[in-house]
Amino acid sequence: MTDSPSPRVVPVDPDIIDLIPGYIENRKKDIHDLREAAVARDFVAVRNIAHQLRGSGGGYGLEAVSDIGMRMGEAARAADLASINVWIDELERYIAQVKVVPRESD
Repeated sequence: MTDSPSPRVVPVDPDIIDLIPGYIENRKKDIHDLREAAVARDFVAVRNIAHQLRGSGGGYGLEAVSDIGMRMGEAARAADLASINVWIDELERYIAQVKVVPRESD
């Protein structure tokens, strides 16, 4: 029997919960693009995608995406390919595991 990772449950604003699946799909495309850029050692492309991740994650209630984007951008600025790959892997894991639920109102 294979253990699957537990979902990372993230409460988000109920007004935007319907937007999250599209956001997640777009991040999967980013992961693909990031892997291609890393193979090509295109640190500018990595930095640009990382910047978009940093700016967008929090708006969807996914602060971890913003944090990963920030750290990946730092690695890209340093041309640290090993760290870039670590952060791409972390983004892929997070996207695969995240489960959004409506945040309860106060």
